[in-house]
Amino acid sequence: MDESSGIKNLSLGFRAKRSVVRTSLLALGTAFEIVSKSCPELQAELSGWEEGRTVSMGVLPDGPAMAVRKESNHVNYLGQGEHAATLKFLFKNMDSAFLVLTGQLGSDQSFAEHRAIVHGSLDQAMQANRALAMVQKFLMPGLILKKTMKRPPKLRGQDWAVYAKLMLTLTPALLINWSK
Repeated sequence: MDESSGIKNLSLGFRAKRSVVRTSLLALGTAFEIVSKSCPELQAELSGWEEGRTVSMGVLPDGPAMAVRKESNHVNYLGQGEHAATLKFLFKNMDSAFLVLTGQLGSDQSFAEHRAIVHGSLDQAMQANRALAMVQKFLMPGLILKKTMKRPPKLRGQDWAVYAKLMLTLTPALLINWSK
């Protein structure tokens, strides 16, 4: 059975969650690229990463996934799929991914509840998690950040310029990256 006929047999609710998760991963990867080019705090975090580090986030067993790679002092969104990532954040099922990516559950809580796993170096996973938290502060409203993070970051000073740039460029970048 090919994938397209398998997807047609899935429930409408599952297909809707899959679409939301795929779009959320696209937005997260695209925002990661945009923010990494203009946020000094994120660039400082990325300076400790080796060149070419590839990180992916996806859903087991064959759900949507996205990958980013560190190049120079920023990350590039590689598109859908794992792209031979050496570090993978994997949600165990679509429901777990949906809860985290829609801001209903924090990533730390998802790991505590065994809803997600890391494949790769734990040290690199902690670095990537810090970087993702920096990106999330620009993507998610403060109300959601308070619910999903122990110590939610606040936008300060030059963060507002990064936020404005992200809001102005995210939609066109999503349209460009949709087919990656």
